[in-house]
Amino acid sequence: MKKIIFLDIDGTLIDHDVLHGIPESTKEAIAMARENGHKCIICTGRVKSSVSHDVHDLGFDGAIYAAGCHVEVNDQKLFYTQLKPEIVRLVLDTLNQLGIGYSMEGEHKTFQDELAHQRFLTMFKEREGMNSEMARFAISTMNFSSISELNPDLDPINKCTFFAPDMAAIEKMEKVLSPYFKILVHGEKRMGLINGEMIKLGISKASGMDVILEHYGLDLADTFAYGDSLNDEEMILHAKVGIAMGNGRESIKQIADDVCERVDQDAIYKSFKKYGLI
Repeated sequence: MKKIIFLDIDGTLIDHDVLHGIPESTKEAIAMARENGHKCIICTGRVKSSVSHDVHDLGFDGAIYAAGCHVEVNDQKLFYTQLKPEIVRLVLDTLNQLGIGYSMEGEHKTFQDELAHQRFLTMFKEREGMNSEMARFAISTMNFSSISELNPDLDPINKCTFFAPDMAAIEKMEKVLSPYFKILVHGEKRMGLINGEMIKLGISKASGMDVILEHYGLDLADTFAYGDSLNDEEMILHAKVGIAMGNGRESIKQIADDVCERVDQDAIYKSFKKYGLI
């Protein structure tokens, strides 16, 4: 029976604390699984413009970007949603007033305020202590536009990543923005900030999975999902077999059907082997 495998990027294909790229064993596992007739799908919080060539070059059978906001196969959009201009303006006004750094992430460009850009350039150099979502955001700073260039009426924005000085600022933000977003806080305060992301209500990696399944005419019973962080929760629960990475959050491990090893311990290869995918 052919299976369909959904794979997060940061903390799943890549562990930024240890590696500077995708392990060779992971590349081999994905190639072998596809040769065996299984489908492999990117399922990431990154917007399309932040996914590097080394990931795409693995030859995936589809992609779920921006935590479900953008789904495509062979560059054909199967589902796409973006924030309305008035919501983008509300986010900008709210975060600016609260002194919260942010990145407005879109299909073609990512726009960052100066606070976010300068802090994350410094943190990316240091790396130690980053969670996978913070690392994802830091990498996106290598190809960004200034927030001053953002035109909410013209530039499509899928989601927002933020970092706040404390939980008090996040609580104030939630009062204004929770009617429009699922707000995820990815960890305790590290290196002077608390990072998180805002995803449009009703959208998740799980909803993106359903779009892919319908396209390929496959059943949820044939699904595997691998992830490590909060935005993987729906995906892990939705899949027939949800697998948490050994380097992932404890809360994700607790809800998963299985826990594999760390990224740098050939986790994907060993897990694919365990389940007969290769």
